[in-house]
Amino acid sequence: MQLETKDVLEGSKGEVLDNTLGAVLVSVIISASLFGVLTTQCYYYALRFKQDPRWLKCIVAALWIIDGTHQITSCFACILNITLTLKVHHYGDLKYIRRSIWPVSFCIMLEPLPAFIVQMYFTRRLYYLNPKLWPVAALTAILSLVTFALGEEAFQYAPPSRTPSLAFQSINLTRSVTAS
Repeated sequence: MQLETKDVLEGSKGEVLDNTLGAVLVSVIISASLFGVLTTQCYYYALRFKQDPRWLKCIVAALWIIDGTHQITSCFACILNITLTLKVHHYGDLKYIRRSIWPVSFCIMLEPLPAFIVQMYFTRRLYYLNPKLWPVAALTAILSLVTFALGEEAFQYAPPSRTPSLAFQSINLTRSVTAS
């Protein structure tokens, strides 16, 4: 049995959106706190390990920039779009809820990149730790590459103009689980 879109929010509009969007807001706040921890660690690394090679320092800086960009876009998406727009300006407007804004799509696109960089660095460390275990390092590299490719491919199949917002997908998931 497939639910109609208007059945999803009918009756308890606020309850369903509050449960979903509240969790998104809390996760962005926790993420911002963890970004502060990351910034402190990067600063400590830059001060303490001056003898590390330049390429390693560039990896740390690139990860910090990527995560900072991800944090800024996720805060923008959550605070501006979800909190203000969905809960104030377009409360209960199903056509607007289905739209995906660019910060959300950009966050989805950025997500696999830092994981891939860290996993490839781990693969390198694994190989240099014991070169006899090169098959394990090769398998780790292949799996990291596949994970990155699938993450980026998932974004390609979900362009911003046609993707339902994360909030709407969560509402449908929640509703279909409770209907079963």
